[in-house]
Formats: sequence, structure tokens, C-alpha cells
Amino acid sequence: MKVQVSRQALLDGVAKVHRAADPKARQPILANVLMEVKWGFYEKHAVLALTATDFEVCVQARLAVDMERPGRITVNAKALHSIVKALSKKQETVTLEIEDGDELWLTLRCGRTTARLAGMPADEFPGLPRVEAKGTIELSSEGLREIAVKLLHAVSTDETRYVLNGIYLKAEGKNLTAVATDGHRLAVLTTPLSRPTSMPVSGVVKRQAIHEAYRLSKGNSVPVKVAFAWNHIHFQFPDATLYSRAIEGQFPNYEQVIPERSDVVATLNRKDALDSLKRLRVISKGQRTPMVTWSLSNGFLSLKTEDTETGSMEETLEGHHDGNEFTIGLNPNYLCDAFEAMDTVEVQAGFTDKLAPGLFEPVGDNGYQYIVMPMRV
Repeated sequence: MKVQVSRQALLDGVAKVHRAADPKARQPILANVLMEVKWGFYEKHAVLALTATDFEVCVQARLAVDMERPGRITVNAKALHSIVKALSKKQETVTLEIEDGDELWLTLRCGRTTARLAGMPADEFPGLPRVEAKGTIELSSEGLREIAVKLLHAVSTDETRYVLNGIYLKAEGKNLTAVATDGHRLAVLTTPLSRPTSMPVSGVVKRQAIHEAYRLSKGNSVPVKVAFAWNHIHFQFPDATLYSRAIEGQFPNYEQVIPERSDVVATLNRKDALDSLKRLRVISKGQRTPMVTWSLSNGFLSLKTEDTETGSMEETLEGHHDGNEFTIGLNPNYLCDAFEAMDTVEVQAGFTDKLAPGLFEPVGDNGYQYIVMPMRV
């Protein structure tokens, strides 16, 4: 193998895939990235395909190269990324070469820099998953990034509730609904598809896969194709592909958790409420389970927390309030996550009683709902 490639293109490609490698895996090959040069994908150009996987998530990036001869090798993903990232920005081209009869060493040349990386046989690297799609949708890159920003914080980290360790995606008609929950809070986002789907499809995508898809979508304005297979979900970007093993199991009926009505409604300035909650967290973090009491009385909404060792704090929020006097306890960390994910000026808080979940929605954005379970006051 011998190719010349743009230094920036190589850096971008390695940056896209190296996180999918697993340096702690029992199989050393999984700490490597597969580098394979061949014709294809790009018309009139040879392609360098970079692939990394931990068996759960697989990412492949493709970039055009000038090829003298094809070849394939695997090298340590972390080392390759560190070296390419450190190359002089004054140099525009990198030469990658596997010398004849020395197939386990990759030579990298860039300006006055020459590096040799020990490799492992490419034949030992796992093949790409076979995806027999039962349905494919197209989603805007912006919509994909919105799913990551507004839902990832609500995904459960409890491995005993495995089906909650990802985001549930359900495409039907013109819309895609994305749902995440950890049992204490629920985030629901409905976003339009780039084109309507002819048949409903659904699946639960791993948290890591959504993280990687978010990174791959940055700077991209082209719709992303998402293929749902029986045990995999496949994201197709213009110059990269992500495969994720789907989470098996029945996702809970989230719709029954969403309140159908709110007897008490408060419309608040989102940033003011967020700043107040951050200040209150200073006191509440001393509690075993952080809690802020929301109280509506005489048309004013007050937030209060106290800790026997740290002290107490109270904030009064301005805004429009409808309903009778009301008190409920909520976890401030969950609300900070929600308000930071929203981008509207105002947020509407809806309550029914102190034992029912609170519903928070950005004013002017009907596609996002955030439900928080109450705490005993």
C-alpha cells in the first residue's frame, strides 16, 4: 500500500473513527483501526476506508486518496490519531506506505516527519455488520443533533434496566419520535422526517451510537439515512457510516406517563429559572437526593431548598401563573438538564398535584416535552 492523502482529510477521518476502538478489549485487534485502500465510493478516485469497532458500535470513514498501490493494515487507533493530530499544519500532504515484505509496519511521512507504526494483520479485523433493513428513513442532520442534545442526558445508566440504556426511535408518517428515560424523568422529542416513511419502523439505539452519530453529523447539512434492521441500526452519512447493535427488549409505554392536563400552569423565563436552579443546587447538593420545593402562592412562584448542614436558599421567579396554591418537590439536576437543552426564551411548567409528574415544555416549540417525577415534600 502506498497513497498520498490530504493531512486535514486524514485527521478528520481518523477523528471520526478512533473513539469506536476499544483499547481495553480482550482482543487486541479491537484497539486498532483498519486502513484499507481500494477503488470505489468516489468516482475516478481511490478511497482510504478507516474502520474501528468494539463489536457494539462500528464507524467507518472514507476519504479520497492518490493511490500508487492498494493494501490494508490495522494500527493502534489512539496512536494514529495522536500522531496525525500533532503533524505540522504547514504540510498539506501525508504519505502512507506499507513496504513490500513488511506488512506489519505502516510508514507515515509528512514534511520532515517520518513515523513507523506497528500493525496487525487486516485479516484478523472483524468484518462490517450485514444490515438487512426492515425499513429506512431520512432525517435532517439538524434533527439528529437535536435528538442528541435534548435526550441523551435522560438516558439511564442502570445496566440492570438495559432497554433504557438507549434512545427509542419510532418513525411513522412524516415524523420521528425520540424518547429517553431513566425512570425518574422522561424526554420526548418529535421532529419531522426529510421524507415521509411508507411503513412504521422503530428501535432502541445505544447511547454511545447516538454520541458518535452526533459527532459525525457536525458540519453536515445533508439528510442522514437511518436503516433499521432486526439487530442493528445503520446511520449513513456522506463520507462515513455508523453501525450500532440495537438494544433488544420492549421499551416502556412512555405515553401513559405524559400528563393529559395541567391544573396549575406557570410560564417562566427559561434563563432566569435555570440560573435560579443552579444557585439552589449549591445548597441541595449536600442532600442525599437533591430536591427543590416549588410553591405557587398569591400569584408568585418560589423555589426553595434546605440542608441541615449547609443551610437554605429561596428564589422567587417572575412570570405568568394560573391555578390554586400548590407545592411540589423536584430534582433540580433534572430541570437544569432540561432547561439547558431548550433554546426558547420561555418555558411552561404544568402540574396536576404533588404526587403527579411535572410537565415542562418550551414555549413556541411543540415538539419537545420533559416530564419529571415528583419527590416527597
